[in-house]
Amino acid sequence: MDTSQRRHTDQDTYDFLINHMGEEDGDRDDGRWNSIFETEPTKREVEEWVNYVWHVKHEQSKKAKDERRRAAMKKHAPELVKGMLITMSIDQRLPRKEINKVYCEKIITELSKISLFKEYEYLAGRALRFEFWTEGEDGKPHWNPHFHINVETTKQKGKIAQPLERKFVKDSNGKHRKWNIWCVDARPREADRLEKYVEDGNKATNKIDYVAMDNEYKRQNNIEEIYII
Repeated sequence: MDTSQRRHTDQDTYDFLINHMGEEDGDRDDGRWNSIFETEPTKREVEEWVNYVWHVKHEQSKKAKDERRRAAMKKHAPELVKGMLITMSIDQRLPRKEINKVYCEKIITELSKISLFKEYEYLAGRALRFEFWTEGEDGKPHWNPHFHINVETTKQKGKIAQPLERKFVKDSNGKHRKWNIWCVDARPREADRLEKYVEDGNKATNKIDYVAMDNEYKRQNNIEEIYII
């Protein structure tokens, strides 16, 4: 099945759920409206339920693909598989009001277009966490917007960082691109510790206060705790 057919099928399924999940079930003994709703739902309630289920389905599909990537890597080159922490720093001069849900989701979309994140056997993990506050030299909170990506890969760090720099930092003429990414860094890390650091937010004790500040900023701007590329 090609991509256009798959999209068409998914859209048909989505439309079917929107149009039919609010219908009443006949001959129920429990008094419920149907298997989903206790009472007759509004159109908005049906849409919210379908969108939630659709989101869960999408995330589960991503995780399943990721497990296949990881299994393929470990089968073909287990001795070369390593954890890699990718850090991309956002220009601090970018107005804070512009670092919001829309900006973050655009970054995720652009990352997903890069061939680096499409190569089946060479990159797995791909969990991304945005962070905004760190401790400055004066020991006080310092605005430092950036994001970490946790991957397992057989690639060397240069092969990871270079395509990201070309896409987000500077073009061939040395001009900064529109995504306001200041720099890219990729460093090998132990895979298990890296997963806890990025996916679980497991930080050192002296960073706990900044994690709380990050979480509050995300809450105010509707930014997800974790994104999967």
